[in-house]
Amino acid sequence: MKKLFTILISCVLVSMANAQDGHFSQFYNAPLFYNPAGAGLNHNALRIGNNYRTQWNPIQPYATIDLYLDKRQGNWGIGGMWSKNGAGKASINTNNILLNVAHHIGLSETGQLSLGFQGGLYQRSANPNDLVFENQYNFESHEVVSESGENLSTTKTSLFDMNVGLAYTHSMHSMDLVLGAAGSHLFQGNESFFEGSTSTMPRKITLHGQLDIRLDSTMSLSPFLVFQRQGQAQTTNITLMFKRQMNEGKNIQAGIGSRLKDAYIFYVGMGLNQLNIGLSYDINSSTLTRGTGGYGAFEFSISFLIQQRTFKSPAKTGVVKDGQLFQSKPSVNPRMTDTDGDGVADESDHCPYEPGSAKNRGCPGKIDSDGDGLTDDVDLCPFMYGLPLQSGCPDTDGDGVADIDDECPTIYGAINLMGCPDSDRDGVSDKEDLCPTLFGLVQNHGCPDGRAVISSGPIGYYQYNNGLIAPNLNVPMQIYYPPVIPNPSMTQPGMAYPQWYPNMDQGSSYSRAYPLNTAQHDYSQSIVLDNFYVTFNKDSEELTYEARKQLRDYVVALGLNEEYKLLISGHTDADGSLDYNVDLGQRRADSVRNYLLQFGVGPDRVISISYGEQQPVSPNTTIDGMARNRRVEVMLIR
Repeated sequence: MKKLFTILISCVLVSMANAQDGHFSQFYNAPLFYNPAGAGLNHNALRIGNNYRTQWNPIQPYATIDLYLDKRQGNWGIGGMWSKNGAGKASINTNNILLNVAHHIGLSETGQLSLGFQGGLYQRSANPNDLVFENQYNFESHEVVSESGENLSTTKTSLFDMNVGLAYTHSMHSMDLVLGAAGSHLFQGNESFFEGSTSTMPRKITLHGQLDIRLDSTMSLSPFLVFQRQGQAQTTNITLMFKRQMNEGKNIQAGIGSRLKDAYIFYVGMGLNQLNIGLSYDINSSTLTRGTGGYGAFEFSISFLIQQRTFKSPAKTGVVKDGQLFQSKPSVNPRMTDTDGDGVADESDHCPYEPGSAKNRGCPGKIDSDGDGLTDDVDLCPFMYGLPLQSGCPDTDGDGVADIDDECPTIYGAINLMGCPDSDRDGVSDKEDLCPTLFGLVQNHGCPDGRAVISSGPIGYYQYNNGLIAPNLNVPMQIYYPPVIPNPSMTQPGMAYPQWYPNMDQGSSYSRAYPLNTAQHDYSQSIVLDNFYVTFNKDSEELTYEARKQLRDYVVALGLNEEYKLLISGHTDADGSLDYNVDLGQRRADSVRNYLLQFGVGPDRVISISYGEQQPVSPNTTIDGMARNRRVEVMLIR
């Protein structure tokens, strides 16, 4: 009985061999196979991919193979494809070698139209010794007659083949739409093996649609639909794909689908940086299930992106997708143009047509923007030529403290004093030493006995033991008026927290002032567009390594759009007095502000204030709660 099924299927294959091309269940991983407009949709990267499918294993199996490559050059996509379809026991094979060109036209900041062409060789071959014709089978004895009597004038035909395709992509706030259509075998050449007969290659029509729905910043759900008709045969594929971004450059995929009246499809895949791998299995649901022993089809796909580092900003051409046929990622802000959808605005994206990451300036691979030998993902100062020992940051005064950490970046100083000098070597830096030329005690602010009073002589001079000491111009002598705190919950608009200032009349002690200045800043009409925070170590305003990385990534993604401003607020835990914590919060906010300024953000776009301990996000009764309260919040406002 199994032999009978095999022979019958072979007969069917002979009669239908010219009726239908091969297909892939993972059509979303075979872009050029289904639509020539897919060439170059992953932008400037060179993409190399392969799909392999085998089915109906108990019968001499079908095998469909696709090998392709493509690359984007400006608004053009170029590539090529080789595909092979082996028709099982009948030994009828087709080979297709095609060159591909596509043109991508930006219709708007969110829409793109792509038109593609393929042209090349189509070859069809057969082994007559393996062919089984209907007149060879004796249905009474169930035997195959040795001679078919068929006259095959050739076992191979070669034709010129041409395909065209059209695709439209449109990006919305939380989803992306893709619609496409393609026509194959436009010239309909004669592919017959028989002398004096004509067998016209049937044209094929492909229609496809896709909707990428971003559930959040790490997850997306994508329904796919593909319809194909060739001659009297047609097929419809429906797939639902789930994708989860695990961390930078890594993701997992899972999908379920159906080729209507033929098979149920299950898919898993993963992305590892520039590599994407997919595996699927078809469970046969057609009338061939009995003859195939229940075996379905295995399919494997792999693609790899070879990145090209580029810092040229080509003209904007609308939305361009990557990866699986057409895939996208959310923009950091819907008002910003983000052509490749990687979350980095075009004006700050060094690879605006290649989806990348913020820490790589929008490029998918590691780059070295300042050319100092450290790639941007590990360079704490990616735009400034620096030293490897200083994590890629410059050290202008050569004192071993990088400029970003050096509180006195142009003056040679001590490492333990944040790069500032200590002229009298008493452990108190000159800028904080009330007696910078006299060896003193740390607890006395650098003075021998803690007495440093305002002199009755010239203003700004200090008197110590009835002697006149040169002024320390680094110690502020005036009260600092902080900006108004834009806190809607405050019952007293315009209230500001106090700032410390040295009071020389009280020696080493300090007094405080509570200034009120409602004219400096007014944020009552501001709109908060985005916010995040970085944390600090206990009783410290020094930025941690992780905080620097987070701030760097954010400011690169933000770009140079001057329509937006950054409001930076410093916070502390409840350990310490109110006045001390207000001061500590301001120092933390200033640390963040100063760090952002070195990335080209204008000083007028960054405002720093302090809330001290007044706005905790967690109870100060636990260690973890206090750690979360030691933070600086950054708000993007307009």
